[in-house]
Amino acid sequence: MKHPPRVLRACTVLLPAVTLVALLIASAAAQSAPLEQSARPAPGVPAASPAGDLPPPSRDVSAILADLVQLEASSPSASKPENGAGEAARQALQQRRAGLALELFRAQPSHPQLATLMPQRWHLLLVTDRARAEEEMAQVLRTQPSPELVAQAWYWRVQATVAGGDRAAIEAAVETFRRHDPSNMKGARMLMLLAAGAWHQPEHALALYREVLDDYPGFARARFIPGKVRRIEQRGAPFELAFDDLRTGRPVDVAAWRGRIVVVHFWRSDMATSRDELAELSALSAKAGPRGEVFVGVNLDACADDAGQQALRQRLVDWHVDWPQDCPGAGLDSPIALEWGLDDAPATFVLDREGHLADANAMGRVARVLGELLGDAPPVDPVAPR
Repeated sequence: MKHPPRVLRACTVLLPAVTLVALLIASAAAQSAPLEQSARPAPGVPAASPAGDLPPPSRDVSAILADLVQLEASSPSASKPENGAGEAARQALQQRRAGLALELFRAQPSHPQLATLMPQRWHLLLVTDRARAEEEMAQVLRTQPSPELVAQAWYWRVQATVAGGDRAAIEAAVETFRRHDPSNMKGARMLMLLAAGAWHQPEHALALYREVLDDYPGFARARFIPGKVRRIEQRGAPFELAFDDLRTGRPVDVAAWRGRIVVVHFWRSDMATSRDELAELSALSAKAGPRGEVFVGVNLDACADDAGQQALRQRLVDWHVDWPQDCPGAGLDSPIALEWGLDDAPATFVLDREGHLADANAMGRVARVLGELLGDAPPVDPVAPR
Protein backbone atom coordinates (compact mmCIF):
# COMPACT_ATOMS: atom_id res chain seq x y z
CA MET A 1 0.00 0.00 0.00
CA LYS A 2 1.25 3.48 -0.79
CA HIS A 3 1.82 5.81 2.09
CA PRO A 4 0.15 9.23 2.24
CA PRO A 5 2.85 11.56 3.65
CA ARG A 6 4.34 12.46 0.25
CA VAL A 7 1.01 13.56 -1.17
CA LEU A 8 -0.34 15.15 1.98
CA ARG A 9 2.71 17.35 2.38
CA ALA A 10 2.28 18.44 -1.21
CA CYS A 11 -1.34 19.45 -0.60
CA THR A 12 -0.67 22.70 1.23
CA VAL A 13 -4.12 24.27 1.02
CA LEU A 14 -7.35 22.88 2.53
CA LEU A 15 -10.98 23.89 2.68
CA PRO A 16 -11.53 26.95 4.87
CA ALA A 17 -11.35 25.83 8.49
CA VAL A 18 -14.81 27.17 9.32
CA THR A 19 -16.33 25.00 6.56
CA LEU A 20 -14.69 21.85 7.81
CA VAL A 21 -15.59 22.62 11.41
CA ALA A 22 -19.22 23.09 10.45
CA LEU A 23 -19.19 19.65 8.84
CA LEU A 24 -17.39 17.88 11.65
CA ILE A 25 -18.61 19.27 14.98
CA ALA A 26 -21.95 20.31 16.47
CA SER A 27 -22.92 23.43 18.40
CA ALA A 28 -23.43 21.81 21.79
CA ALA A 29 -21.51 21.70 25.05
CA ALA A 30 -20.55 19.22 27.74
CA GLN A 31 -19.07 19.85 31.17
CA SER A 32 -17.11 16.91 32.56
CA ALA A 33 -13.78 16.28 34.24
CA PRO A 34 -10.72 15.06 32.27
CA LEU A 35 -9.74 11.43 32.25
CA GLU A 36 -7.19 10.08 34.67
CA GLN A 37 -3.61 9.97 33.40
CA SER A 38 -1.67 6.84 32.53
CA ALA A 39 2.01 6.08 32.63
CA ARG A 40 1.87 3.78 29.59
CA PRO A 41 2.25 5.94 26.47
CA ALA A 42 1.64 4.37 23.08
CA PRO A 43 3.88 5.14 20.11
CA GLY A 44 3.07 8.53 18.60
CA VAL A 45 0.92 9.60 21.57
CA PRO A 46 1.94 12.65 23.64
CA ALA A 47 3.07 12.02 27.20
CA ALA A 48 0.55 12.43 29.98
CA SER A 49 -0.11 15.97 31.22
CA PRO A 50 0.52 16.86 34.88
CA ALA A 51 -3.17 17.39 35.62
CA GLY A 52 -3.26 14.57 38.14
CA ASP A 53 -5.42 11.46 38.51
CA LEU A 54 -9.16 11.40 39.04
CA PRO A 55 -10.53 9.51 42.03
CA PRO A 56 -11.75 6.00 41.33
CA PRO A 57 -15.36 5.61 40.13
CA SER A 58 -17.94 5.80 42.88
CA ARG A 59 -20.48 3.51 41.17
CA ASP A 60 -20.34 0.13 39.50
CA VAL A 61 -20.94 -0.47 35.81
CA SER A 62 -24.49 -1.77 36.20
CA ALA A 63 -25.65 1.45 37.86
CA ILE A 64 -24.09 3.60 35.14
CA LEU A 65 -25.64 1.49 32.38
CA ALA A 66 -29.04 1.70 34.07
CA ASP A 67 -28.78 5.49 34.04
CA LEU A 68 -27.88 5.43 30.34
CA VAL A 69 -30.95 3.29 29.55
CA GLN A 70 -33.17 5.63 31.52
CA LEU A 71 -31.61 8.66 29.83
CA GLU A 72 -32.28 7.32 26.32
CA ALA A 73 -35.85 6.43 27.28
CA SER A 74 -36.45 10.05 28.25
CA SER A 75 -34.79 11.46 25.13
CA PRO A 76 -36.84 14.18 23.40
CA SER A 77 -38.00 13.72 19.82
CA ALA A 78 -35.29 13.85 17.16
CA SER A 79 -37.41 16.33 15.19
CA LYS A 80 -36.51 19.99 15.22
CA PRO A 81 -37.64 21.58 18.51
CA GLU A 82 -40.41 24.12 18.25
CA ASN A 83 -39.09 26.33 21.02
CA GLY A 84 -36.04 27.08 23.12
CA ALA A 85 -37.17 24.75 25.88
CA GLY A 86 -36.98 21.74 23.55
CA GLU A 87 -33.46 22.61 22.45
CA ALA A 88 -32.38 23.18 26.06
CA ALA A 89 -33.73 19.74 26.98
CA ARG A 90 -31.80 18.14 24.14
CA GLN A 91 -28.57 19.86 25.15
CA ALA A 92 -29.07 18.83 28.76
CA LEU A 93 -29.48 15.20 27.64
CA GLN A 94 -26.30 15.40 25.56
CA GLN A 95 -24.37 16.80 28.50
CA ARG A 96 -25.69 14.11 30.84
CA ARG A 97 -24.81 11.38 28.32
CA ALA A 98 -21.30 12.83 28.00
CA GLY A 99 -20.86 12.73 31.78
CA LEU A 100 -22.04 9.12 31.98
CA ALA A 101 -19.64 8.20 29.17
CA LEU A 102 -16.71 9.47 31.23
CA GLU A 103 -17.99 7.69 34.32
CA LEU A 104 -18.31 4.42 32.42
CA PHE A 105 -14.79 4.82 31.06
CA ARG A 106 -13.45 5.20 34.59
CA ALA A 107 -15.38 2.15 35.75
CA GLN A 108 -14.68 -0.17 32.79
CA PRO A 109 -12.49 1.34 30.03
CA SER A 110 -12.98 -1.65 27.74
CA HIS A 111 -16.80 -1.59 27.81
CA PRO A 112 -18.07 -1.96 24.20
CA GLN A 113 -20.57 0.92 24.46
CA LEU A 114 -17.70 3.36 24.92
CA ALA A 115 -16.81 3.12 21.22
CA THR A 116 -20.08 5.02 20.64
CA LEU A 117 -20.35 7.06 23.83
CA MET A 118 -16.88 8.58 23.94
CA PRO A 119 -17.01 9.95 20.36
CA GLN A 120 -20.34 11.57 21.25
CA ARG A 121 -18.66 13.15 24.24
CA TRP A 122 -15.69 14.36 22.16
CA HIS A 123 -18.09 15.69 19.54
CA LEU A 124 -19.50 18.04 22.17
CA LEU A 125 -16.24 18.90 23.86
CA LEU A 126 -14.70 20.14 20.63
CA VAL A 127 -17.01 23.16 20.90
CA THR A 128 -16.14 24.27 24.43
CA ASP A 129 -12.96 22.52 25.54
CA ARG A 130 -10.90 21.13 22.69
CA ALA A 131 -7.84 20.70 24.92
CA ARG A 132 -9.82 18.47 27.27
CA ALA A 133 -11.12 16.39 24.37
CA GLU A 134 -7.60 15.95 23.02
CA GLU A 135 -6.34 14.95 26.48
CA GLU A 136 -9.03 12.29 26.73
CA MET A 137 -8.21 10.91 23.29
CA ALA A 138 -4.54 10.75 24.21
CA GLN A 139 -5.50 8.87 27.38
CA VAL A 140 -7.34 6.27 25.32
CA LEU A 141 -4.38 5.90 22.96
CA ARG A 142 -2.00 5.43 25.88
CA THR A 143 -4.08 2.82 27.68
CA GLN A 144 -5.40 0.98 24.57
CA PRO A 145 -8.58 -0.27 26.33
CA SER A 146 -10.20 -1.77 23.20
CA PRO A 147 -9.42 -1.79 19.47
CA GLU A 148 -12.77 -0.15 18.67
CA LEU A 149 -12.27 2.76 21.05
CA VAL A 150 -8.65 3.23 19.98
CA ALA A 151 -9.76 3.49 16.34
CA GLN A 152 -12.30 6.14 17.33
CA ALA A 153 -9.65 8.07 19.26
CA TRP A 154 -7.34 8.23 16.23
CA TYR A 155 -10.22 9.45 14.09
CA TRP A 156 -11.40 12.10 16.54
CA ARG A 157 -7.87 13.39 16.94
CA VAL A 158 -8.16 14.42 13.29
CA GLN A 159 -11.48 16.15 14.00
CA ALA A 160 -9.95 17.99 16.94
CA THR A 161 -7.09 19.14 14.75
CA VAL A 162 -9.53 20.38 12.12
CA ALA A 163 -11.25 22.41 14.83
CA GLY A 164 -7.89 24.02 15.53
CA GLY A 165 -7.64 25.20 11.93
CA ASP A 166 -3.89 24.64 11.46
CA ARG A 167 -3.33 23.24 7.96
CA ALA A 168 -0.01 21.55 8.65
CA ALA A 169 -1.43 19.96 11.80
CA ILE A 170 -4.46 18.68 9.88
CA GLU A 171 -2.23 17.06 7.27
CA ALA A 172 -0.08 15.47 9.98
CA ALA A 173 -3.16 14.17 11.84
CA VAL A 174 -4.58 12.59 8.68
CA GLU A 175 -1.19 11.03 7.96
CA THR A 176 -1.07 9.58 11.48
CA PHE A 177 -4.62 8.26 11.27
CA ARG A 178 -3.92 6.47 7.98
CA ARG A 179 -0.70 4.99 9.29
CA HIS A 180 -2.41 3.52 12.37
CA ASP A 181 -5.60 2.38 10.61
CA PRO A 182 -4.74 2.01 6.90
CA SER A 183 -7.87 0.06 5.92
CA ASN A 184 -10.37 2.42 7.57
CA MET A 185 -12.52 4.05 4.87
CA LYS A 186 -12.62 7.25 6.92
CA GLY A 187 -9.11 7.80 5.63
CA ALA A 188 -10.51 7.89 2.10
CA ARG A 189 -13.09 10.49 3.12
CA MET A 190 -10.34 12.60 4.68
CA LEU A 191 -8.31 12.47 1.48
CA MET A 192 -11.41 13.49 -0.48
CA LEU A 193 -11.77 16.57 1.75
CA LEU A 194 -8.10 17.38 1.31
CA ALA A 195 -8.46 17.05 -2.46
CA ALA A 196 -11.58 19.20 -2.50
CA GLY A 197 -9.71 21.89 -0.59
CA ALA A 198 -6.66 22.00 -2.86
CA TRP A 199 -7.56 25.49 -4.03
CA HIS A 200 -5.51 26.90 -6.92
CA GLN A 201 -3.48 23.67 -7.05
CA PRO A 202 -5.46 21.20 -9.17
CA GLU A 203 -2.41 18.97 -9.62
CA HIS A 204 -2.46 18.28 -5.88
CA ALA A 205 -6.17 17.44 -6.00
CA LEU A 206 -5.50 14.99 -8.82
CA ALA A 207 -2.73 13.32 -6.84
CA LEU A 208 -4.98 12.94 -3.81
CA TYR A 209 -7.84 11.47 -5.83
CA ARG A 210 -5.41 8.95 -7.32
CA GLU A 211 -4.24 8.13 -3.80
CA VAL A 212 -7.82 7.27 -2.85
CA LEU A 213 -8.15 4.99 -5.87
CA ASP A 214 -4.84 3.29 -5.12
CA ASP A 215 -5.25 2.79 -1.38
CA TYR A 216 -9.03 2.33 -0.96
CA PRO A 217 -10.33 0.13 -3.79
CA GLY A 218 -13.52 -0.63 -1.84
CA PHE A 219 -14.41 3.02 -1.18
CA ALA A 220 -18.03 3.56 -2.24
CA ARG A 221 -17.53 7.13 -3.43
CA ALA A 222 -14.58 6.11 -5.61
CA ARG A 223 -17.01 5.80 -8.51
CA PHE A 224 -17.31 9.60 -8.51
CA ILE A 225 -13.56 10.24 -8.66
CA PRO A 226 -13.21 9.92 -12.46
CA GLY A 227 -15.87 12.63 -12.75
CA LYS A 228 -14.05 14.87 -10.26
CA VAL A 229 -10.85 14.40 -12.23
CA ARG A 230 -12.78 15.30 -15.37
CA ARG A 231 -13.94 18.55 -13.76
CA ILE A 232 -10.29 19.50 -13.34
CA GLU A 233 -8.94 18.26 -16.64
CA GLN A 234 -11.85 19.48 -18.82
CA ARG A 235 -11.56 23.11 -17.80
CA GLY A 236 -11.62 25.04 -21.07
CA ALA A 237 -13.16 22.15 -23.02
CA PRO A 238 -16.60 22.22 -24.69
CA PHE A 239 -19.49 21.40 -22.34
CA GLU A 240 -22.57 19.60 -23.61
CA LEU A 241 -26.00 19.52 -21.95
CA ALA A 242 -29.39 18.97 -23.56
CA PHE A 243 -32.74 18.08 -21.97
CA ASP A 244 -36.48 18.77 -21.96
CA ASP A 245 -37.35 21.53 -19.50
CA LEU A 246 -39.16 19.98 -16.52
CA ARG A 247 -41.29 23.13 -16.21
CA THR A 248 -42.41 23.63 -19.82
CA GLY A 249 -41.49 20.43 -21.69
CA ARG A 250 -39.56 22.48 -24.24
CA PRO A 251 -36.15 21.23 -25.47
CA VAL A 252 -33.09 22.94 -24.01
CA ASP A 253 -29.56 22.74 -25.41
CA VAL A 254 -26.77 24.91 -24.03
CA ALA A 255 -25.14 24.82 -27.47
CA ALA A 256 -27.91 27.17 -28.64
CA TRP A 257 -26.54 29.87 -26.31
CA ARG A 258 -23.10 30.26 -27.85
CA GLY A 259 -22.09 33.88 -27.47
CA ARG A 260 -23.73 34.05 -24.02
CA ILE A 261 -22.42 32.99 -20.62
CA VAL A 262 -24.27 30.00 -19.17
CA VAL A 263 -24.54 29.08 -15.48
CA VAL A 264 -25.38 25.41 -14.79
CA HIS A 265 -26.46 24.67 -11.22
CA PHE A 266 -26.66 21.07 -9.95
CA TRP A 267 -28.78 20.72 -6.82
CA ARG A 268 -30.74 18.37 -4.57
CA SER A 269 -33.94 19.12 -2.69
CA ASP A 270 -32.73 17.40 0.47
CA MET A 271 -29.85 19.85 0.95
CA ALA A 272 -30.70 22.38 3.64
CA THR A 273 -29.23 25.29 1.68
CA SER A 274 -30.82 24.50 -1.70
CA ARG A 275 -33.65 27.04 -1.45
CA ASP A 276 -31.33 29.93 -0.56
CA GLU A 277 -28.85 29.00 -3.28
CA LEU A 278 -31.58 28.85 -5.92
CA ALA A 279 -32.92 32.21 -4.71
CA GLU A 280 -29.48 33.79 -5.08
CA LEU A 281 -29.11 32.45 -8.60
CA SER A 282 -32.65 33.57 -9.49
CA ALA A 283 -31.73 37.08 -8.32
CA LEU A 284 -28.67 37.05 -10.57
CA SER A 285 -30.79 35.74 -13.43
CA ALA A 286 -33.27 38.59 -12.99
CA LYS A 287 -30.43 41.11 -13.20
CA ALA A 288 -28.86 39.57 -16.30
CA GLY A 289 -30.56 41.98 -18.69
CA PRO A 290 -28.62 42.84 -21.84
CA ARG A 291 -25.49 41.07 -20.57
CA GLY A 292 -27.25 37.89 -21.52
CA GLU A 293 -26.27 35.35 -18.88
CA VAL A 294 -28.41 32.21 -19.03
CA PHE A 295 -29.19 30.04 -16.00
CA VAL A 296 -30.18 26.37 -16.09
CA GLY A 297 -30.61 23.85 -13.29
CA VAL A 298 -30.09 20.10 -13.03
CA ASN A 299 -31.89 18.52 -10.11
CA LEU A 300 -30.31 15.32 -8.77
CA ASP A 301 -33.28 14.01 -6.78
CA ALA A 302 -34.53 10.49 -7.41
CA CYS A 303 -37.65 11.70 -9.20
CA ALA A 304 -38.13 9.34 -12.13
CA ASP A 305 -41.87 8.78 -11.62
CA ASP A 306 -44.66 11.24 -12.39
CA ALA A 307 -45.39 11.95 -8.73
CA GLY A 308 -41.78 12.83 -8.03
CA GLN A 309 -41.53 15.13 -11.01
CA GLN A 310 -44.81 16.83 -10.17
CA ALA A 311 -43.61 17.44 -6.62
CA LEU A 312 -40.43 18.96 -8.00
CA ARG A 313 -42.41 21.23 -10.35
CA GLN A 314 -44.45 22.45 -7.42
CA ARG A 315 -41.29 23.08 -5.41
CA LEU A 316 -39.91 25.22 -8.24
CA VAL A 317 -43.13 27.25 -8.23
CA ASP A 318 -43.04 27.65 -4.45
CA TRP A 319 -39.38 28.70 -4.58
CA HIS A 320 -39.97 31.12 -7.49
CA VAL A 321 -37.47 29.41 -9.80
CA ASP A 322 -38.38 30.38 -13.37
CA TRP A 323 -35.37 29.21 -15.37
CA PRO A 324 -35.01 25.85 -17.22
CA GLN A 325 -34.65 22.73 -15.07
CA ASP A 326 -33.69 19.16 -15.82
CA CYS A 327 -34.33 16.14 -13.60
CA PRO A 328 -32.60 13.00 -14.94
CA GLY A 329 -34.53 11.05 -12.30
CA ALA A 330 -31.95 8.59 -10.94
CA GLY A 331 -30.43 10.90 -8.33
CA LEU A 332 -26.71 10.43 -7.80
CA ASP A 333 -26.88 7.34 -10.04
CA SER A 334 -27.74 9.56 -13.00
CA PRO A 335 -25.18 9.42 -15.81
CA ILE A 336 -24.50 13.16 -15.48
CA ALA A 337 -23.80 12.81 -11.74
CA LEU A 338 -21.21 10.13 -12.42
CA GLU A 339 -19.83 11.89 -15.49
CA TRP A 340 -18.96 15.00 -13.45
CA GLY A 341 -18.43 13.55 -9.97
CA LEU A 342 -21.44 15.30 -8.47
CA ASP A 343 -21.81 13.45 -5.19
CA ASP A 344 -20.86 16.82 -3.68
CA ALA A 345 -23.92 18.58 -5.15
CA PRO A 346 -24.92 21.37 -4.94
CA ALA A 347 -22.33 22.46 -7.46
CA THR A 348 -22.23 25.24 -10.03
CA PHE A 349 -20.49 25.31 -13.41
CA VAL A 350 -20.01 28.41 -15.57
CA LEU A 351 -19.56 28.22 -19.34
CA ASP A 352 -17.88 30.99 -21.31
CA ARG A 353 -19.27 32.57 -24.47
CA GLU A 354 -17.75 29.79 -26.59
CA GLY A 355 -19.57 27.11 -24.59
CA HIS A 356 -16.40 25.97 -22.84
CA LEU A 357 -16.22 25.01 -19.16
CA ALA A 358 -14.74 28.11 -17.54
CA ASP A 359 -15.25 27.12 -13.90
CA ALA A 360 -16.42 23.82 -12.40
CA ASN A 361 -16.56 25.06 -8.81
CA ALA A 362 -18.36 28.39 -8.84
CA MET A 363 -20.57 27.67 -5.81
CA GLY A 364 -20.73 30.84 -3.72
CA ARG A 365 -18.65 32.69 -6.31
CA VAL A 366 -21.01 32.96 -9.26
CA ALA A 367 -21.29 36.75 -9.23
CA ARG A 368 -17.53 37.15 -9.19
CA VAL A 369 -16.95 34.55 -11.90
CA LEU A 370 -19.56 36.25 -14.09
CA GLY A 371 -17.89 39.59 -13.47
CA GLU A 372 -14.55 38.18 -14.56
CA LEU A 373 -15.99 36.67 -17.75
CA LEU A 374 -17.86 39.89 -18.52
CA GLY A 375 -14.77 42.00 -17.87
CA ASP A 376 -16.21 43.60 -14.71
CA ALA A 377 -13.83 42.05 -12.17
CA PRO A 378 -10.24 40.81 -11.81
CA PRO A 379 -9.54 37.26 -13.04
CA VAL A 380 -10.76 34.42 -10.85
CA ASP A 381 -8.23 31.64 -10.24
CA PRO A 382 -9.29 28.10 -11.20
CA VAL A 383 -10.22 25.83 -8.34
CA ALA A 384 -10.52 22.11 -7.72
CA PRO A 385 -13.99 20.51 -7.36
CA ARG A 386 -15.61 20.74 -3.97
